[in-house]
Amino acid sequence: MEKEINKNTSDYEEEEILNEEDNATGVWKVITIIESANLDIFLDENNTLQVLLDQSTGKIVELDSDTFKNWVLYQCYEHDKKPPGTESIIKAVKIIDTKTRLKTKNTKKLYVRVAEEGSGVFWYDLGRKAVRYDKNGWAIKDAPVLFRRFNTQKPQVEPLQGKGLDDFIRLINLSSRDDEILLKTFIVSAFIPDFPHPILVLHGQQGSSKSTTSRFLKEIIDPSTLKTRSIAGKQQDFTIAMASNWAMFYDNITNLTVEQSDQLCRSSTGEGVGQRKLYTDKEEVVFNFKNILGLNGVNCVANKPDLLDRSVIIKLSRIPESLRKTEKEIESTFEKMKPYILGECFDIASEAIKIEPSIKLKKYPRMADFAQWGFAINEVIKTGGEAFLQAYENNILTQNEKAVEVNPVAVAVMNLIKSDKVGEITGSPEYIYKKLISNAKQYDLDYMRDKYWPKNSSWLVRKMEEIIPNLEKLGISVSHYKQGGKRWVNIADKTRAKVDINSFTGGSLLVKDGWMDADFINEEIRNSYYEFDNEKEFVTDEINVDEIQF
Repeated sequence: MEKEINKNTSDYEEEEILNEEDNATGVWKVITIIESANLDIFLDENNTLQVLLDQSTGKIVELDSDTFKNWVLYQCYEHDKKPPGTESIIKAVKIIDTKTRLKTKNTKKLYVRVAEEGSGVFWYDLGRKAVRYDKNGWAIKDAPVLFRRFNTQKPQVEPLQGKGLDDFIRLINLSSRDDEILLKTFIVSAFIPDFPHPILVLHGQQGSSKSTTSRFLKEIIDPSTLKTRSIAGKQQDFTIAMASNWAMFYDNITNLTVEQSDQLCRSSTGEGVGQRKLYTDKEEVVFNFKNILGLNGVNCVANKPDLLDRSVIIKLSRIPESLRKTEKEIESTFEKMKPYILGECFDIASEAIKIEPSIKLKKYPRMADFAQWGFAINEVIKTGGEAFLQAYENNILTQNEKAVEVNPVAVAVMNLIKSDKVGEITGSPEYIYKKLISNAKQYDLDYMRDKYWPKNSSWLVRKMEEIIPNLEKLGISVSHYKQGGKRWVNIADKTRAKVDINSFTGGSLLVKDGWMDADFINEEIRNSYYEFDNEKEFVTDEINVDEIQF
């Protein structure tokens, strides 16, 4: 309804009323033009409205994006031969947003590069077409699923039947047969989505082609104009990058903060990452990533136990000068083999999809799904599932060693228990803390300057909790418990042979640091002899075995 303009209305107020009417007309014109285009507008898995702009290319944009608003601007110009006001477009988009949310039941999931359509049916986005692969093989087709496509993404080359994976592995100067098995498995498994993939950690001296290897892996799995990148410091930047890539490879990393390690862990295993849509928006969007991730550096940059548990560590050897080639030569060789690498990956993936459901492992490591798929993949390529499991187990042992090497508490515990004559120590957290520091001084190690070293005994148990699984793999057990109203910590070297106290017929048994070297000593004996003085040192150094009643 038009607003009435009376004789008492000022010229300024009259102009405002007419502008409101013109604006309203402009908004409805824009809405009419948008709706007449019969666009597919739907809600994605994050409750964000998306628009399928072009059926032929599968181009999808957010309704509230600059890209869509620019498209609207052009459509209006084509219709009226003059552009609408910016405010009219903003209001029109807002009205369509509200109207669609209230009325639509049209929801669709969007994918980045790789998708699972149903049980055992997968799609890989080439750009315009896609590869469909299942247990019966693979073919290039139009995909029924919708892929997000971003400006940084590149179309993938069409795969060709043939062999290329072994040729690619020969381009890389790997240090061991185990590393060859694990790298092949990592590459092929990257085409199987929706399970936690391990983070690939490449390390080696300068000149070992860490950066080149990372770039090639990105080109095989998820080509982009940005082949490698630096790791983001801010959570928002990290989340945006993860949401717009299937595979991410971080180059020349020297150090990871605790926050960055946690971000990588969460993005590898599919734990939720929450983020506001806008700084001023109270609504939070939760992303559940299970991305393909890789890191490289001169040293093994994974330094937190949780990150190491989720990693595959591969060492690259320095390439001798006599075998080096120019970047142009290597790139040319790689580009020629890339279609065949892809073709072979889809061949292997198809066969692995066929046999994976029937595989049951005797035991599963931390990254259980990767072990399951890795077994299937290596059965297909004739390496053998058991050979893969052995290579992976060896790698896990390396992970544990690395976790201990970079953790000052773990190093201190290892040095203390290995230097102990009996190989088992029990005491209060305060006592163990003092022993660790005292032992460190004997080895000229200054743990107190390390930022990961607990500042007091109260934090010691918490820090020990982080590395208990890694120490256990190396034969060192660490436990803590309450008894008699006090807290106790026990450290034991399980690789040492135990001496059965029942084999003694007399004499005395040395008690080292307040703990007899025997799990079999009953609680009564422990309660009788383990008493602290005011200095929290054990009063009794020797126990006469003849006095002990068995």
